[in-house]
Amino acid sequence: MQEQIWPNARRASILEHRLHTTRVDTNPLLLQLPLSGKWITAENARREAVFSTSVSAERARPQTWIQVASSGRLDLLVNGKLITGATASQLKETKIPRLPKLTPEPSEKEKIEMATPPPAVVRPPQNAKPPPSPGPSASPSATATPGYSASIYESMATSLQKPTLDAYDISYWIKKGQNKIVAAVRNDQDPASFLASGFMVRKDGSTRGFETNRDWRVGDQQSAQNQHAVETGSNGSAPWGYLTQQLGKPVNLSDFDAVAKPFAVILLTIVGTIALWLLASRFVAAARNEPLRHALARDALFHAPIAVGLLFLLLPRYDFRFPIDWPFQPKFVALAVVALLAVRLLHFVPRRRTTGDLSARIRQIKNTVSADALPYLLLATIIGLGFAFRYNDYGA
Repeated sequence: MQEQIWPNARRASILEHRLHTTRVDTNPLLLQLPLSGKWITAENARREAVFSTSVSAERARPQTWIQVASSGRLDLLVNGKLITGATASQLKETKIPRLPKLTPEPSEKEKIEMATPPPAVVRPPQNAKPPPSPGPSASPSATATPGYSASIYESMATSLQKPTLDAYDISYWIKKGQNKIVAAVRNDQDPASFLASGFMVRKDGSTRGFETNRDWRVGDQQSAQNQHAVETGSNGSAPWGYLTQQLGKPVNLSDFDAVAKPFAVILLTIVGTIALWLLASRFVAAARNEPLRHALARDALFHAPIAVGLLFLLLPRYDFRFPIDWPFQPKFVALAVVALLAVRLLHFVPRRRTTGDLSARIRQIKNTVSADALPYLLLATIIGLGFAFRYNDYGA
């Protein structure tokens, strides 16, 4: 911006109104990382082609995104899972303009009538031009002229729809090791072309990109042989130029992935927690020679601080500064499991000593802190934790 414009700057009116923040379910790296994919096609420039490659992953389900564009209808598969199909995605099929209706060739009788002029009743003036004699070009022909053919091709070229660069989250279908990515492109007029650019987030937070290039394999539907793809240009080259980036439609999970798997995980977690609770309480009751109900009640009370800690750990999930999966990091999950196992050791602490120390500490807190000031202290603690999170930038 030029320096002479700054003295005329004024405060934007949008800052005076409340802004509504909406969470976007996408990865900012889609807009930060440059697009490096190439347009590829088959050597024989077929209208139907299948492009494939393999991407290696060091762990299962890493954060993986792919942006794809094609010159026709596209079917994208990741490890056999259909990510986008011609029925679900926007059809990029070209519009074929209608040819003009051809005039039928006249019969022999009509040709004779056209060639023989009717008798003149009134003599035309001397300076009038004689009527043009019928020639071969006067009769309509069923063959289009070269100029008209060029105009047809021109209109066909202008009717081509510009493809878009659609982004898809394929993290759920990425497994450890080699992953197969297959793209089937079908075009009714032009050669089948395909462009893809993606990235995968490693454990250390760095990204590993993959793109379409000459290393991709091409195996069309009519031939079982595979060959290397041919690069025809990059994003920004003719005829479409730079493509518009947009978020693709979310991939529909199967009933097993959407219902059966989460239900099985929840059920197994509940059954495992109850079984661990009963077994640990039974072992403690036998070791301390006490009724089982006492051990169960005491073990249930030991779960209270862990439940409160997990609840506070879940709250940052609703803060837009934190990623959605921030509370579910492996270190927090491992810490919760270790805490659940270690809390059982409190069963073997002598009861009298624990009860006496706890009662004395509660009386000391009551004498030191007034009951009316306790809510304000709790609020100050929560605010202090919030500032500590922001100062250490834990949400980054």
